[in-house]
Amino acid sequence: MNKIYKSVHEFVNIIVQNISDNYNIPLEDLSSHVKREFFKSHQRIICKGFNLTNGKKCKALSKPGHEYCQRHLPVENEQSEQSEQREKTFFQCKAMTNEGIQCTRSTNGSSEYCGLHLYKMNIIDKRKKKNVPCFYYNEYDDDIEYCKHTAIMDTWFCKKHQESQPLYSRLYKCKCLHDYLKDTNLKNKTIDSIILHHDIK
Repeated sequence: MNKIYKSVHEFVNIIVQNISDNYNIPLEDLSSHVKREFFKSHQRIICKGFNLTNGKKCKALSKPGHEYCQRHLPVENEQSEQSEQREKTFFQCKAMTNEGIQCTRSTNGSSEYCGLHLYKMNIIDKRKKKNVPCFYYNEYDDDIEYCKHTAIMDTWFCKKHQESQPLYSRLYKCKCLHDYLKDTNLKNKTIDSIILHHDIK
């Protein structure tokens, strides 16, 4: 029984009880008459459920005040619960559109952004990771020679110097420059000097 119908039904029962008490009308007769009039405004429709055995639409009449028959009523209750859950967990996306207005899509509850803007942010994030220089270098007396190649995404080094990745991941306490820049607690003079040399912003 949906909430509105249930609330109205309970309210009508209270009124019927009061009329029966005040005017000495048998409660059973009064209830029977009121229900007939009450249900006129809640005409029964064909159930919206489907037969699980053959996939065909159910032909039974719905229960008064419902969209499903007695057999498929649990479906309506489940949908109602899911709808209430969505209202609690889904919020409006906080991203701004190209027109300068807030996105009207809903989030999934675990993020402040909708799926579309999460995807766009992920693409932008990946693009930022591209073209990061390889962090390999050689020291010759007072001179330092830096690798001129681009690092493989999510690593410190280019393809040629990938054998150094496991060692430097432990040494730098992160697997790539992107992770290093995200963690404000990480500080390393060598990394900072290479960042300065390559003018990485």
